[in-house]
Amino acid sequence: MATLNVIESGHEDRVTVIDHNFTGDRILSGSFDHKLKVFDLNVTKDPELVDSWTAHDGHILDAKWLHPSVGTFLVSIGNDMKCKIWREEVAAAYKSGRRFRQVCVMQSNNRIPFVSISVKHIAPCFIYIALIDRLGNLSIYEPANPETFADLNLIDELSVCSNKPLRSEETSFKVQFDPNSVSVPVMQGLSSDRLMLSLVVAAMGTARIYRSMTISADTSSMAMPQRGSQTRLYEAACLPFHPELVRSVSWAPGNSRGYDLVATGCRDGGVRIYKIESLAGKGQEATPAPSGIQTPINRGQQSSLTTAIAGRSNGLSSDTTNHGRGGIASPFAHNITEVMNATYAHAECWNVAFDHSGRILASGGSGGDDKLWARGQNTEEAWFLYTSFKVEEASEEGSEVD
Repeated sequence: MATLNVIESGHEDRVTVIDHNFTGDRILSGSFDHKLKVFDLNVTKDPELVDSWTAHDGHILDAKWLHPSVGTFLVSIGNDMKCKIWREEVAAAYKSGRRFRQVCVMQSNNRIPFVSISVKHIAPCFIYIALIDRLGNLSIYEPANPETFADLNLIDELSVCSNKPLRSEETSFKVQFDPNSVSVPVMQGLSSDRLMLSLVVAAMGTARIYRSMTISADTSSMAMPQRGSQTRLYEAACLPFHPELVRSVSWAPGNSRGYDLVATGCRDGGVRIYKIESLAGKGQEATPAPSGIQTPINRGQQSSLTTAIAGRSNGLSSDTTNHGRGGIASPFAHNITEVMNATYAHAECWNVAFDHSGRILASGGSGGDDKLWARGQNTEEAWFLYTSFKVEEASEEGSEVD
């Protein structure tokens, strides 16, 4: 038996969001009770509540810490169709309800709630925020002033869902930036755009890779693009077939290995990991297909959610085509290989997340069971179940797990 320490959150309803900061000494939680809470973690004493406050006029859907290089900021979204940025006021007392002050609020333009956030930092001072709403509208923002975050400027937006879900239909949209400081295509000399943004987006029953291309007025310069350059997203690759809703996606840190790893968690209980290689060359354009849950298809066929296209070939290894939207074509191709497919890992998989090294993957299911998957030592493409545990009962001392 092992023992897990339990943090008494004090929330009055179900906890929907957990996120730790860059240094791992603070935890942020959000709940159906409309509140955000921040805790200080210390190995020598119990977690201490920093502050608790009502952040939205609806339940909290997602919240993230921003990179500490810009100060202590949080970004949150709620069912009130708002995105808010909070700054810590160090002069305010702990547990005062005023420790974190709202510095920016942005209303959803189409009156549809945002459902997922991701934050990207590129040194020295570039901060990007990705938002996706319940209808699959993806938007990328950057602060007008990275010191205050008083205003957000829209960089680009596009729909990742060609057929909008019905109001009664269960939906699933998630977004996550590539957490690595430099993208693999830039490392391999396939692109000179050091401000390239890479994202993995779960859109209903599909998962896709999007990248950005920076269009600068100074086309002769090979230096890093400057703030204010025109940035456009395009669909770079499509991950192989998923039989159900893709509920969670995670992009692994540690791309110094020369390729990327992306994991997905699916409603069928499956946990899958894909190896994504960036290659020289361009793909061919194909015909987009409707969104939603995919039906079994021939592996040589194409399916897409937007006018940006990505292809795949037969078998587990998938050679993707690349085509940018609006006349922007990707200057490189991708080869996708499925390196793990744990089809019945959970009754339903709700969350997947890599650790900081990209060698351990955690997955959580609807039955309260959590599993850790590890990469083999002898081969980069061999993943196995490292351990699994399930909380049986809570006590004052902690929770016993199998």
